[in-house]
Amino acid sequence: NQTGSLIASRYDPEQERAAPALPREIFLPRHRSVQLQAASWTAESHPDVARSFSNVRKPSDIGEEHLKTLNLSWTQVEKIEQICNSPSIPPVEWLGPPQPASTPSTHSPRLSDGRTAPQHRDFHGRIKEFQVPNSTAYSVLSRKAQGGAPAPRLSHSRRFWEALDESAYYWDTTQDHYIPPRGELDGSHEASPPGSTVGAEDSSTEATAQASDIHPQKKQKPSPVTPSPSATQSPFPPLTALNSNASTPSGPSSGTTSHQAVAARGLPRGTMYTGYRISSPTEVPMNALPALIRGFMEPIAWAHGLSVTTPRRAPVVKLGSVLWPVRLTHGIYRPDTDRVRARAGWIKGPIIGVRCADAGENQTDGLSSKEEILELVRDFGVLLLLAQERAREKDWEGKRPGEGMWWTTTPRWGGGPGGEMGEGLSDEEIKNGATEAGAGAANNEKSSSDAKAAEKQKKSQSAAERRKLAALEAWKTLRPSQPYWDIKTVYEAIGKPDEKDWDEVYLLSAVHSHISILRLRVHRAYVAFLTSGQFPNPVPEDPDWCRPTLKRTQWFDMFNMVERIEAVRATWGVLSWLTRSREDSDVEMKGT
Repeated sequence: NQTGSLIASRYDPEQERAAPALPREIFLPRHRSVQLQAASWTAESHPDVARSFSNVRKPSDIGEEHLKTLNLSWTQVEKIEQICNSPSIPPVEWLGPPQPASTPSTHSPRLSDGRTAPQHRDFHGRIKEFQVPNSTAYSVLSRKAQGGAPAPRLSHSRRFWEALDESAYYWDTTQDHYIPPRGELDGSHEASPPGSTVGAEDSSTEATAQASDIHPQKKQKPSPVTPSPSATQSPFPPLTALNSNASTPSGPSSGTTSHQAVAARGLPRGTMYTGYRISSPTEVPMNALPALIRGFMEPIAWAHGLSVTTPRRAPVVKLGSVLWPVRLTHGIYRPDTDRVRARAGWIKGPIIGVRCADAGENQTDGLSSKEEILELVRDFGVLLLLAQERAREKDWEGKRPGEGMWWTTTPRWGGGPGGEMGEGLSDEEIKNGATEAGAGAANNEKSSSDAKAAEKQKKSQSAAERRKLAALEAWKTLRPSQPYWDIKTVYEAIGKPDEKDWDEVYLLSAVHSHISILRLRVHRAYVAFLTSGQFPNPVPEDPDWCRPTLKRTQWFDMFNMVERIEAVRATWGVLSWLTRSREDSDVEMKGT
């Protein structure tokens, strides 16, 4: 969002301006209050999933009964090695530069599409850009270098840092200094001590970045302020949020604001501010989080020969006769190996999905049990959509919605007097037209249609370029609805062994500036039952076929360098696992 960046770049973090709203603690979905116990399904006793979800009219209608209908169980893993196959996750040694090998390797591992698998050199070339301190990356973007140290190169992850830089104006509170009105605290002009905030980097990392003084930030970092004894008695409430979300929208973004607006933020009149933020997180641009996650995923996906694509069809889950809309922000697909088809937009997959939640979808006063369930169902809905698409396995949708039905073949006009809507016939013409009947009527209709066709052809030949049909002509056109399947997507369960009935579906869920990786292990009979609404016959021998299991990693903060690196390792491991060569033996994961 270039507009947001231009607006934000007008503000100097060291310059005093009207104070934005005080940050408050946000709550990330953890599902600790959700207690699930999977049941067994039989032909005589199984839920009606379509009926259960057809009664949903608004998000607040989602409750625990819907989770019981889906028969879902979930756990949260402590280590990223538990979310996918451990050997596919880059080891910690790969965080450093590769050492020259004494003997060159004669065997290069391959991906399932025949490409050479990314190695230590490829991983380090990308991870070192994510290891750059935030302040240093901001200064690289501003191109205002100082000092003799060379600037780090941001080639693969430049889009990520641009999006993170923009998000910092709403989320990053590491340099928040609320300055009381002059003369209120014995004439002190010191700021209240800032608390722990979103994206607070490791203290040693920040100290190193300040000592190195490689470049000044795009937003110059204020010098550390040691609060005076009077400042420790500041009337401002302490900032205790790991990640902050203001309870009320900030006022005008100009340098001045009314005393009433400042008081509405819970601050004394005349309060000023220095720091990164220009507004509250409630006013962050809608495309800020999708741009941030896309910039995070692209360097990792490109290393594996994949692309990040926005859905070209409305993402809906088919539950029998019910179409359940879900939010799929991005999808990771493999471009077609044929260069011509790849340029035409043909893709294979999906491999991983991305869901970005709105900032308003999570409350600032704690998530209730029902809200936890709603977030879990939202994530599961996207995972189920990915599972349905992967289960199609190069299949085609067949008939388009409404194809062959009377409403797509029979003209809308019923043949009554007055002609078709929009023809503009007068009463006299209607009266004369009503008296004409017999064999001449057919000839008149034929001649009239021929004249209209000739006139239309003449206009099209004289036009310099094709124009859109008029609203009436478009209304007259009879055709089926747009297909639900993307006609340029070859649906394929990449990474799933052909002989296995279980599939592993992955989703990257993003909330505010945090991401978490989810893995759904689901049986193909379960997916077929939810899609068609028909109980499988014969019933699979595996008794767990009706019990999908969901695993979730911890939440990784994109502003925190340590957590950001762990998120890169986890995402890299998932893509390496799913794009592995079919010739490699599948190693069973422990605890699955």
